[in-house]
Amino acid sequence: SAVLITKTLLFAGDTGDAVMGGFGIDGPAKFRAFDKKTGKVLGAVSIPAGLTSGPMTYEVDGKQVIVFAIGSRSHAPEWVALALK
Repeated sequence: SAVLITKTLLFAGDTGDAVMGGFGIDGPAKFRAFDKKTGKVLGAVSIPAGLTSGPMTYEVDGKQVIVFAIGSRSHAPEWVALALK
């Protein structure tokens, strides 16, 4: 899976089976935030399917947002956007 790295965090999600020749998750998956120094998982959210793109980040009105595409052979492609507190 492609990752997103910030000053203190690393974000990564399970890869969907729609990429890499069918390898990956077919069904519910997780998107996680890790502490870069310790490797500890700081948070995780369930998503309907694995990632089919690398996560991207941007800021809107002072709020950081992470966006990525998901999909699998049994889940239609879609975009997921998560706002960070």
